[in-house]
Amino acid sequence: MTKKPATSKGELKKVSGGSAGKRAKAVLLGNATNIDINALLAVAAAQLREANNNDAGSDTEASDLDVEDQPATEAGPTLAAATEEDEISTGNNVGADAAGKEVPQDVDITQLRAQLAELMEKNKSLEQQLQAAPPSTDTATIPRPRGTAGKDFSIQVAMNLAGSVAKDVKYKALQRRVKDLVGHARVPYDIPWKDVAVQTKSLLFEAARQDQPFLRRYQNDWATEELSKQYLKNKRKNAYKNGWLKVSDKYTYLKQNAACRSALGQRSSKAKAVRESREAKRAAKRTQKTAEKDKNSSAAGWG
Repeated sequence: MTKKPATSKGELKKVSGGSAGKRAKAVLLGNATNIDINALLAVAAAQLREANNNDAGSDTEASDLDVEDQPATEAGPTLAAATEEDEISTGNNVGADAAGKEVPQDVDITQLRAQLAELMEKNKSLEQQLQAAPPSTDTATIPRPRGTAGKDFSIQVAMNLAGSVAKDVKYKALQRRVKDLVGHARVPYDIPWKDVAVQTKSLLFEAARQDQPFLRRYQNDWATEELSKQYLKNKRKNAYKNGWLKVSDKYTYLKQNAACRSALGQRSSKAKAVRESREAKRAAKRTQKTAEKDKNSSAAGWG
């Protein structure tokens, strides 16, 4: 099978192997005024060699009509590639124009898509870890009990710091630290807590949260507030007792009530009396059970 070589005018009369011949003609039919004729001939020769290798066992030939139906590639400031699949080396890289400028490729887009997929996968993994993580202990999760501290509830019990030696040590350490912070904040002790300036309270609460992150778990800083009130109340009481602070007139009735109270009367609280009564009953029951057990043992020995 013979093939006619390309003419000097760049016209391809007949080429075997449909796709290769069409690609060669598409390149050569362009208006390559800015391209060296030798480079075009080298391109045509390379295309023909490729066609010979691919169509060695083929008995069919492409017709002139098939070749001429292929539209010619326009060549303006740049020489378009004959096809997106094949790369032909002509001294310049494929994808470069006649001036040597590179034509933008899709490699960057592919890399960006790969990076985006990787970032989305990492974000999904982080979201799963966040959902599986246990809740932080520094979040405000413990609400304030209803009522008045010391009367309706115990501060230590409400703070979940009662029931063990370690918890008791933690509670007393927080008491001492809040006491120091109250002194640094210069909170006045000679007035009731409700009369303390809001700015002073705000500074105290912020300092307590920063100094002791453990106190952040109590909603609206109620634990810090109650510990501060407790300390200021005790300090004010001690000042009244030692005469360092003048008692307000609104507490005059308390002095009168104390004068009417019998000196021989019991001063212990009712709660303490109830507690002692229960302990006495439990002790009596234990004594009775022990006596009955000893009696039964002695009777069994004689029998």
